[in-house]
Amino acid sequence: MRRRNLGRLLRQVFENGKAEGVVGRDADTELLVAGVVGLLSQFARLLYFGEFQGPAENWIASMEQMIIKMCA
Repeated sequence: MRRRNLGRLLRQVFENGKAEGVVGRDADTELLVAGVVGLLSQFARLLYFGEFQGPAENWIASMEQMIIKMCA
């Protein structure tokens, strides 16, 4: 499991996305990984401390749109 960490999985997803043409070829893979990991970790922290109201699933669509914009 140590080899299947979030960073490595995201790198593979973004590289596959580049090959398929759904992630911009000029997009920096490491920056995308850092952006998604940062988004998820900060969201989890703010959710834990009550900055976001309701369950996490209420925010999935918004976060998905942010990630899609990062990948353009």
